[in-house]
Amino acid sequence: PSAEASTDDSLMKSILSASFDGIFLVDGETGLIQQTNDAAAVMFGYYSKQDFVGQSISIIIGGPHGAKHGDYLHRATSQEQIDKVLNRMRDVLGKRKDGTEFPVKIGIRVLQQSHDTNSNKRLFVAYCHDLTEHKAQMKKIQDHIELTEGILNASFDSAFVTTDMGVIQRVNETALKMFGYEHKADLLGKSIAIIIGGPHGAKHDSYLMGGETTQEKLDAVMDKMRDVTGKRQDGSLFPVQVGLKNLYVGDKCHFV
Repeated sequence: PSAEASTDDSLMKSILSASFDGIFLVDGETGLIQQTNDAAAVMFGYYSKQDFVGQSISIIIGGPHGAKHGDYLHRATSQEQIDKVLNRMRDVLGKRKDGTEFPVKIGIRVLQQSHDTNSNKRLFVAYCHDLTEHKAQMKKIQDHIELTEGILNASFDSAFVTTDMGVIQRVNETALKMFGYEHKADLLGKSIAIIIGGPHGAKHDSYLMGGETTQEKLDAVMDKMRDVTGKRQDGSLFPVQVGLKNLYVGDKCHFV
């Protein structure tokens, strides 16, 4: 082999070894794996990266399309087909050696071999990133959001969560009914002043603005129930009792 080819091969091996993600070099005609790295072996539960060599790339793909994945690469001849299969990251199911499936993000590109100018043979490189931990974290966040929403919606009283500037971020079903709104979207992103009637309604935003008097006003209304005038969506007024508390999420202050 030429010096250029030898340098390219050494560079390729270094890249494969250094990667935290699984990398597969795949024959574009047969869909068979030619090279891979240790990260791929660990990710897919194989004893050695050599266990992959000569196997179809389909062995690492789960779900209904797994067995056909090698065919997709082989048939990717037109630019439209290439754009559909290659040059993008996709969330798919990976399949370990023991048959268990797990979420992965996979991207495939055509590898240009500059030293092989006389060959039309295509070589694909597939990058695989394990999404198991990411999906678990996202599920925890989603579960927490659903729990928070459940607690809000289970309340017999109206509940609003706002920013420190009084912009509504969360609202429960009871509040919608009490103030005559049909959809949460009608309130989210609006000032809390929208539900306050009477002479103080229009001034409610200024109570949350910066300045020395802000803390004095907050201290006067925080952690206590007050009788105020509420305002429904249709503009009608009615008596309500309002209580305000601080809620800190990280270093950000919210009001409930």
